[in-house]
Amino acid sequence: MEATEIDRTPELTQQSALALLEQLKEVDDVLGIWIVNNNGKISAQHSDGSLFFDFDNGTFFSTCLGAIEMTGKRLHMGESRQVLAEYGNGFLILTSLPQHGVLAVLTEPSPNLGLLRSHIRSQVRAIFPANRSYDSL
Repeated sequence: MEATEIDRTPELTQQSALALLEQLKEVDDVLGIWIVNNNGKISAQHSDGSLFFDFDNGTFFSTCLGAIEMTGKRLHMGESRQVLAEYGNGFLILTSLPQHGVLAVLTEPSPNLGLLRSHIRSQVRAIFPANRSYDSL
């Protein structure tokens, strides 16, 4: 019988999702945060109340990241880890949570992107310490 490797990727529990939200919502210029599972359902979300829209499901974010991932594969660039979209009224940062879904962060127009990306990286690593794919975020 051939040995198989056991998947040691921890589950994204509701408790760890809420802990991630608590940490990221403290970062200046963050307007909204969504954690979307692989089925397009929002697992957890936070908004500062200034947003003029309401997402009842996360398929929007999953579709955005999926399109970027398909482009990367076709260009032989590998899987996307993080996508940054700049708009006139702010930034959208989509971070892939392999085997779990997507982390979406919406910001003000002039955030400290280095600090924000550092916070995202450290919080995602804290939840998934054994997953080496987050090392390059």
